[in-house]
Amino acid sequence: MSLATIIAENEGTMFPPATEGGIARLASRFQEELGIDLPVDYLTFLGQSDGAFVDGLMIYPSTDAASDGFQLPGALVINKSRREYHQGLRGFAVLGEVDDDLIVFRPADNIYLRIDRVSLEPFETAADLVGLIGSVVRGRHGGAQ
Repeated sequence: MSLATIIAENEGTMFPPATEGGIARLASRFQEELGIDLPVDYLTFLGQSDGAFVDGLMIYPSTDAASDGFQLPGALVINKSRREYHQGLRGFAVLGEVDDDLIVFRPADNIYLRIDRVSLEPFETAADLVGLIGSVVRGRHGGAQ
């Protein structure tokens, strides 16, 4: 199952895909400015939908965008902002959020986590973004995690 399928099956909102050039610029700037290589599955998803909403969960787009009166922060902007607020996020790529939690990738371990945005304590872990997002969405619908 793909991330796009999970979002569609749960009546989420997807957006036009990011361009190949936009995705390449994001990946390059993340590496240059934050020292993190973005995970391939996130970059692949941006080529299908440049960000998404599903059941209260937001996956950050490649650049700042607006939708239905909401201003969506781009992934690089939000990561810089979050790092200013919380130094402990320096080893993570923040890819999205749900409630008071962050959806992050930790390249040191090649793992995805749902963490508390203040304490950084993990609630869930997964080997890929599809697994983590699927677990979060299933949990919000009362299914097994």
